[in-house]
Amino acid sequence: MTFNCAMKSILYPILCFLMLLSNMELQAQAPQGNFVEDSIAVGIPVDFVLTYSHDPALQVLFPDSTHNYAPFELLDKKYFPTITAEGQSRDSVIYTLTSFELEEIQKISLPISIAEETGTKVIYAPTDSIYMVPMLEALPDSVPLLTNTTMLLISTQFNYPVLLMILGGVMAVLLVALLLFGKRIRRYYRLKRLDKKHLSFGATFDQLVKEPNKKGNAEQALLLWKHYSGELLAQPLASYTTREIKKLIPGEALNQSLKLIDKAIYAGFDSEQLRESFGLLKTQAAEYYQKKVEEIKNE
Repeated sequence: MTFNCAMKSILYPILCFLMLLSNMELQAQAPQGNFVEDSIAVGIPVDFVLTYSHDPALQVLFPDSTHNYAPFELLDKKYFPTITAEGQSRDSVIYTLTSFELEEIQKISLPISIAEETGTKVIYAPTDSIYMVPMLEALPDSVPLLTNTTMLLISTQFNYPVLLMILGGVMAVLLVALLLFGKRIRRYYRLKRLDKKHLSFGATFDQLVKEPNKKGNAEQALLLWKHYSGELLAQPLASYTTREIKKLIPGEALNQSLKLIDKAIYAGFDSEQLRESFGLLKTQAAEYYQKKVEEIKNE
């Protein structure tokens, strides 16, 4: 009995120490991912830093260009050399992302893959979020009302049966309206959302092409146009080259404009023709928008 008690007194601190080491190891194995900014705007790049501390013997893989970064899109990535100190290695990657979605809060969690003898183990960093800054100022929900201080005496007795009859009638009218006009109501909200996206696109596009020669502006404006026009045409224009777009959308003026913008992006070319080219892209997007509106109205 004395021997058992002695063994317990010896083993207990050892077990506690092992559990502490295990917890420290689990914590070390958790990757960390964070945006460097609190907010972004549509089409504007933002950096996301993903770091992972691990055993130097592990083979660690970070997400590459084939990973789905939704609701974001990958623009660039920068790997840093592994730093090893005190038996721990640390890897870091900076991902340059952008988003063309309109949701106010957008989130992402990136995985780390670890090659093991039994297969590949995948662990995710905690989710981080970023605020999407609206490009258009919100309109006021209400207007100031004049105050009327004239007293009006009302009856203190409330007629509940009449209230129930009114509510029943309103519900019946709403139900009939839904059955008769449900399709029109859905069409109305689709057109409303389409109009909101068009206004947001126009505001962001105009802001970028004010200074097309400013670093990144021409490239971001072209990418924004491809995403927006591709959504209207149901085509993945963002992944198409100028030559592929020419085959899909015939038109010499559009083709020449895209070539001129490519020249500005890759060779720093600038002229009044460059601004006219961006103007043509905006006009084309407006035509695709009007065509989409007509399609919805005629459904």
